[in-house]
Amino acid sequence: MFRGKALKRPKINKTIHINQFWYSVDGSLILPSFYEDSVELIFRQDYQPILWVYQKLKNIPKGVIVKDANKIIPFSYFKDTFIKNEYFSGSSRISAKTEKKYFDAVIFSDIFRTTLLKKNGGIWFDTDVLLLKKLPKVKNIIATTPRKLEGLQVHKTNNLPKKFNDVYLNNSVIICEKNSKWINEHLRLILDYVDNNKFNRQTDLLKLFEVSLKNTNSFNILAPPILFNPIPYWTYQLETIPYKTFGYTVPSISQIKKKSITISLSGKPLKNHYKEILNKLNVVL
Repeated sequence: MFRGKALKRPKINKTIHINQFWYSVDGSLILPSFYEDSVELIFRQDYQPILWVYQKLKNIPKGVIVKDANKIIPFSYFKDTFIKNEYFSGSSRISAKTEKKYFDAVIFSDIFRTTLLKKNGGIWFDTDVLLLKKLPKVKNIIATTPRKLEGLQVHKTNNLPKKFNDVYLNNSVIICEKNSKWINEHLRLILDYVDNNKFNRQTDLLKLFEVSLKNTNSFNILAPPILFNPIPYWTYQLETIPYKTFGYTVPSISQIKKKSITISLSGKPLKNHYKEILNKLNVVL
C-alpha cells in the first residue's frame, strides 16, 4: 500500500494536474511500486496526480484522482483494433503470422497520451517518472533521452537538427497546449500508421514523433536530456564527476541536483536501482 507521507500535505495545487495512464498488460491489476514513488514525489511539489484507467486496479495510492479512460477513447476501439486476447500478450512479433492487426502496449499508450493532450492539453508523465523539483512554466515542451553514440549497439542516427544529434525523442514528459499544431499532426500520423500497418516497431514510433515536429516546425520545444532524462536507460551509475558511457556524458550528481527536473526510469538498470540514485541525490522516500 501507499506509504502515505504525501497524504498529510494540506496544500495541493489542484489547478495543476499531472496526467498518467496505466493498463495492466498481464491482467494482474497491480500497479508497480515505482508508481507509488512517482505519486509521492508529485505530491511533494504540490501537484495533483491524475490516473487514467480502463480497469479497476487494486492498489491505487490514496489521494490520486482516478479518471475513466473511456472518456478520452472508448476501450472498444483498442479491443477491436489491437487486442487479440483479453489483454496484451506482450509481443507484437506474433502478429506477422495472423491476418488480424496486432499492436503492443507501446502504441496503445502513445495513442491514448496523444489524444488526451490534443483534447485537453496539460502535463503528461509516464508512470515511471520521478519528479525532483517544480516544472517549468512553459506552454509546450517534450523530453529527450540520450542515445548511444559509440561502441557496441550504437543507435542509428536520428532525423533531428544537428544540435540534437546525441538524443532521441522521448515522450515520458510532455507539456502541451490543447490542440497545438504538433500534437494534432502527431495524432494524425499515428492513426495513419495504424491504418496501414499490421504491427508496430519502436523505431517507427520514434520517426513519427520526429516527422510531426518537422512538419509543424516545432523543434524549438525539445528539452535537453539533462532536464528530464539525465541518466541513460542502459546504466544507473552516478558519480561526483561526469563520466562517459557509449559516447554520452552522464552528468555529475551536483549537475543533476542543480539542473534536472525529473528522472525517467526508462530501462531495467534504472528501475532496479532508482532508490540508490535518489539516495545519492538526497531524495528520501
